[in-house]
Amino acid sequence: MGEQGCGYYTLLALTGPERGTMWHDARAAAEGALPVEFVGRPGRVTFAAWYLHWLNRAERQATSPPETTRATS
Repeated sequence: MGEQGCGYYTLLALTGPERGTMWHDARAAAEGALPVEFVGRPGRVTFAAWYLHWLNRAERQATSPPETTRATS
């Protein structure tokens, strides 16, 4: 589904009892596949919830003013 870098991926379960839920593939760190969870919201995360979360974050980042750097002397 999505590559996170350094061998980590976000996956969507397509079949079985977990169908439609999102997972972190952390096998690169020998942690296996772990269900995606939102902080403060227990339970499995569906693709729709994950996508809306991602979309809202992307929109906030796209519409926020650019960060400015201060010159130091």
